Amino acid sequence: IDGLRLSSSDNASENPNVVEAGTVLLFVTASNVTVQNSLLSNNNRYFNSHLLSLITVNNSLFQDNELYSFHRHGIRLNRGTGNTFRRNYLNSRAYADIAGGYQSNPTNLGDGGITLYPGENNILENNISEGQGAGYDIEANQYSNEADNNSFLGCIALNSATAGAYWVARGDTAGLMPQNNTMTNFVAINSAQYGAWFRSAKTSACNSCSFLGGGGGLLAD
Repeated sequence: IDGLRLSSSDNASENPNVVEAGTVLLFVTASNVTVQNSLLSNNNRYFNSHLLSLITVNNSLFQDNELYSFHRHGIRLNRGTGNTFRRNYLNSRAYADIAGGYQSNPTNLGDGGITLYPGENNILENNISEGQGAGYDIEANQYSNEADNNSFLGCIALNSATAGAYWVARGDTAGLMPQNNTMTNFVAINSAQYGAWFRSAKTSACNSCSFLGGGGGLLAD
């Protein structure tokens, strides 16, 4: 896919039984996909939906895309390995939750720029996330040992409400903790809480990271 423009709108009557109802662009059980030079905007806020949602997607490339106006995640990977996300720009533009819609956190912004929910062996390179709750999020949810060995290279997070990078365990066993993930040449500017916040994230590394303005720098708890 090259140069695609897609936009949705808020519609409470959309069929809720459709997979990822309200999402703008969806791939399920796919590999060797390329999406580049595309513009995505305005997910349906009545649902737990995103702009680009990837479910069990492997060995694919997503580069030089722009993503605007989303209340959940700009790019959400739900299980996948060997993917590259390069030179994407994501800005939720304060696309707040709506009355009667799916409630997210934070309610006044997009929740995450690029979120691995979870993912392993992926590369995120030279992306810019501006104005989300978290710029780059790893959620080690119910799939054990799949939030592992992701590399973030030269990424920038601007004006994040929670953290520029937010890596969080979703359980108290090692398999439900992010592990062996690395950030290199990362910059977080004006993060309200922390530039990077690693929560029960094992063997994490942040090399040549810069935290400017905002709240704290790096917190590991």
